[in-house]
Amino acid sequence: MSPVLFRVDAGFGIGLGHLNRCLSLASALRETGRDCVFLTSAEPAAQHRVETLGFVACSLDDAELGGPYDWQLTRSAANACDGDMVVVDSYHVGADFLRRLRDAGLLVVAIDDVADFTFPCQLVINGGICAESLPYRSSTRDTRFLLGTRYAMLRPEFWRCRPRTSGRQVREVVVTMGGADGLNLTPLVLEALDALPSDFGVTVIIGPFFKNRSEIEAVAERSHRSVNVVMDPDSISDLMLAAGLVVSAGGQTLFELATTGAPSV
Repeated sequence: MSPVLFRVDAGFGIGLGHLNRCLSLASALRETGRDCVFLTSAEPAAQHRVETLGFVACSLDDAELGGPYDWQLTRSAANACDGDMVVVDSYHVGADFLRRLRDAGLLVVAIDDVADFTFPCQLVINGGICAESLPYRSSTRDTRFLLGTRYAMLRPEFWRCRPRTSGRQVREVVVTMGGADGLNLTPLVLEALDALPSDFGVTVIIGPFFKNRSEIEAVAERSHRSVNVVMDPDSISDLMLAAGLVVSAGGQTLFELATTGAPSV
């Protein structure tokens, strides 16, 4: 079987959600015998995450996301790996980008969250909880839409995760804002937790695209409770399973928290 190309956004201001769910799909495809190649951000953290899971990583260089050079790189990458399918996960890509890929003879899959244009591709996937209520439309009348949480893409560490039962007391709080913290929320959350009277420890996860690491570490250092700072862990399921409470941003992490049964805010 020919390889599948993934054209995926990741990086500062974007985070890891797109990349993580595509890596999840690629891991499932690999179990069926399909090789997968990733075309994504040149950021070392994004390239490393792809390669750590055993996939080939190619760089978007400095291409304007969704622009002509982006399309050329995507088409060239599909040709180079002799692939017949491309999976696109990007907020910057529109109908014309997808249509041109299809016109080039590729089977085009779009992973989408918002349904803000009419789709010309063969397959659209939205695993969101409200996906079935969004106004999805096909310009080619042959697009198949896979909508709803049964199509949510979870990383392999969550595939066979057994939900735990929650205790009555919170001994450990985990704070995670995903791959990036563009709104600088982590220091505010740590300060709010520090003001609570309960006796608990805190584990704070710093993603690879955080620009506020020094501020987070300063807040953690002056906290009156134990704060463990974890830098870009390869796996977070164990932290979720051990937590009495998780304070999280929205996005893919919420599906993982639901799978583990971790009480979450």
